[in-house]
Amino acid sequence: MPLFSGKYTNTVDSKRRINIPASVIQEIARFYHYTKDAPYVFHIVPGPNDSLFVYPREVFEQIAENLERQYGSLGLDEDNEDELEGKRFFSWMMGEARPLVCDQQGRITVSQDHLDYAGIEGQVCIIGMYNRLEFWNPKRYECFIKEGKYTKKELVRRFGRADRG
Repeated sequence: MPLFSGKYTNTVDSKRRINIPASVIQEIARFYHYTKDAPYVFHIVPGPNDSLFVYPREVFEQIAENLERQYGSLGLDEDNEDELEGKRFFSWMMGEARPLVCDQQGRITVSQDHLDYAGIEGQVCIIGMYNRLEFWNPKRYECFIKEGKYTKKELVRRFGRADRG
């Protein structure tokens, strides 16, 4: 599975196209044999905090399969509110999901609905988040980071030791 990391700021052109960072394209090519002649497909869904989640197709397929197994069954207990809410979420997410074909220049075209959801216009902040990319309005992303309880240095001290298990 590709590993995405880094923070990038790119423009959104007048045709709603966003350049995917070259390092991301290279990471995808390593795992999925993407070439300029065989366009790559991402899937985009609304995320929390007014962001957009952009998954490689293979990762999105796994997520959709897991949600289908959990909430897509006709045999759900309609009296179980958690199951019903899960089904609503699954239905909403799949309805909002869109495939994005990466063109030969490494660009994807994002729907106006998705850009509006995230408040993205002109500039987009792209965050590599392990198995996905997150698209943010740059100002909203900075506010999201700054609004936290801890400073960046405190975050590193408190949460930065993932190697401890």
